[in-house]
Amino acid sequence: LSILAHPTNVPTSFESFGKTIDEICYRAGDRSTQFDWYTKRAAVGMVYTSTELYMITDGSSQFKSTWEFLDRRLQD
Repeated sequence: LSILAHPTNVPTSFESFGKTIDEICYRAGDRSTQFDWYTKRAAVGMVYTSTELYMITDGSSQFKSTWEFLDRRLQD
Protein backbone atom coordinates (compact mmCIF):
# COMPACT_ATOMS: atom_id res chain seq x y z
CA LEU A 1 0.00 0.00 0.00
CA SER A 2 2.75 2.44 0.83
CA ILE A 3 4.42 1.88 -2.54
CA LEU A 4 1.18 2.42 -4.43
CA ALA A 5 0.46 5.55 -2.37
CA HIS A 6 3.66 7.23 -3.56
CA PRO A 7 2.76 10.13 -5.89
CA THR A 8 4.69 8.69 -8.84
CA ASN A 9 2.70 5.46 -8.58
CA VAL A 10 -0.79 6.98 -8.45
CA PRO A 11 -1.66 6.13 -12.10
CA THR A 12 -0.60 2.52 -11.58
CA SER A 13 -2.47 2.42 -8.29
CA PHE A 14 -5.74 3.60 -9.85
CA GLU A 15 -5.39 1.17 -12.74
CA SER A 16 -4.72 -1.75 -10.38
CA PHE A 17 -7.62 -0.75 -8.13
CA GLY A 18 -10.01 -0.52 -11.09
CA LYS A 19 -8.98 -3.93 -12.43
CA THR A 20 -9.34 -5.50 -8.98
CA ILE A 21 -12.84 -4.09 -8.46
CA ASP A 22 -13.90 -5.10 -11.96
CA GLU A 23 -12.61 -8.64 -11.38
CA ILE A 24 -14.47 -8.90 -8.06
CA CYS A 25 -17.72 -7.82 -9.71
CA TYR A 26 -17.23 -10.12 -12.69
CA ARG A 27 -16.51 -13.15 -10.50
CA ALA A 28 -19.55 -12.31 -8.40
CA GLY A 29 -21.65 -12.69 -11.55
CA ASP A 30 -22.12 -9.06 -12.55
CA ARG A 31 -22.47 -8.75 -16.32
CA SER A 32 -24.23 -5.38 -16.35
CA THR A 33 -23.59 -2.95 -19.18
CA GLN A 34 -25.85 -0.07 -18.22
CA PHE A 35 -25.26 2.85 -15.84
CA ASP A 36 -25.52 0.52 -12.85
CA TRP A 37 -22.15 -0.91 -13.94
CA TYR A 38 -20.57 2.23 -12.45
CA THR A 39 -22.68 2.33 -9.31
CA LYS A 40 -22.02 -1.32 -8.51
CA ARG A 41 -18.28 -0.87 -8.91
CA ALA A 42 -18.32 2.28 -6.80
CA ALA A 43 -20.11 0.41 -4.01
CA VAL A 44 -17.73 -2.55 -4.21
CA GLY A 45 -14.79 -0.13 -4.28
CA MET A 46 -15.94 1.54 -1.07
CA VAL A 47 -16.35 -1.81 0.69
CA TYR A 48 -12.99 -3.03 -0.60
CA THR A 49 -11.15 0.13 0.44
CA SER A 50 -12.70 0.35 3.90
CA THR A 51 -11.97 -3.33 4.53
CA GLU A 52 -8.38 -2.96 3.36
CA LEU A 53 -7.86 0.03 5.68
CA TYR A 54 -9.45 -1.90 8.57
CA MET A 55 -7.12 -4.83 7.88
CA ILE A 56 -4.05 -2.63 8.33
CA THR A 57 -4.86 -2.16 12.00
CA ASP A 58 -6.29 -5.63 12.67
CA GLY A 59 -4.26 -7.55 15.21
CA SER A 60 -6.59 -10.53 15.52
CA SER A 61 -5.58 -14.05 14.63
CA GLN A 62 -5.95 -14.74 10.89
CA PHE A 63 -7.62 -11.32 10.51
CA LYS A 64 -10.80 -12.58 12.16
CA SER A 65 -11.92 -9.02 12.98
CA THR A 66 -11.42 -7.98 9.36
CA TRP A 67 -13.60 -10.81 8.10
CA GLU A 68 -16.29 -9.79 10.59
CA PHE A 69 -15.96 -6.17 9.46
CA LEU A 70 -16.35 -7.26 5.83
CA ASP A 71 -19.43 -9.33 6.69
CA ARG A 72 -21.01 -6.30 8.37
CA ARG A 73 -20.25 -4.06 5.37
CA LEU A 74 -21.78 -6.58 2.97
CA GLN A 75 -24.92 -6.80 5.11
CA ASP A 76 -25.21 -2.99 5.05
